[in-house]
Amino acid sequence: MLERHREAEGRQFPSIELQSLANTTVKLPKGGTCPPYVLLWPFRMGHQKQCDAWKAGLIDHTSGRQLDMDWYEIPTITGVMWRPTPIHNWIDNGMRSGIPVAAHPHITTMYQSASSVNGYLDRLGLTHSQSEPYLLLLAGTGTVLRCYRGMPTEEAIGDVLAAATSAMETYRTAATPASVVSPHTEDREAAQEAEVEMYRARESEREHAVIEAHERERDRVLAKRGEVAERDETEGAGIR
Repeated sequence: MLERHREAEGRQFPSIELQSLANTTVKLPKGGTCPPYVLLWPFRMGHQKQCDAWKAGLIDHTSGRQLDMDWYEIPTITGVMWRPTPIHNWIDNGMRSGIPVAAHPHITTMYQSASSVNGYLDRLGLTHSQSEPYLLLLAGTGTVLRCYRGMPTEEAIGDVLAAATSAMETYRTAATPASVVSPHTEDREAAQEAEVEMYRARESEREHAVIEAHERERDRVLAKRGEVAERDETEGAGIR
């Protein structure tokens, strides 16, 4: 069952460094000034179906509504296999053979102890449940904007796309020469807070617009009912 984890939203994604299937180093969060991006975090082989469904709705350019977002999938392996062993190469090579080469830079296997993975989840305010994969939408600074767990629905995909669109607008505004924030300044934390506040303001405007639309529709329906009642009363008086 799909769950939205609001407790993780607004938090900073923990810093991790991984190796992609393309043998490139991937540091998360990306840091600096960059567009929003998506993280898919599966824990079992059976989670690939959910991950593929999220990618189909958010990333694959087939329906014409997806955004041009970067993405990373972090298959996580814990237990006895987390320590560096030759079996890691065997696992990664098996994944390479079954995944299109174009996706290799985006797939970053995490070999960690269960306690380390639980530590990452703790920092996000999440439980240690690994029964379903996570979908996280991150701002360029690493702030979690959306967090879902499980198989996506059309409503959830629409919500993430709307949040990503708003974050993309925030990024474009911040990327203008007059307001670029260097990742090396001491104001990075303030920049993150400002980014979250701007994002929340845009979300609030969107919610108010929806409420106003509902109120207009309600007023229209009530007015129509009044017209019908008045007409019925007039016709009734004529009959009498």
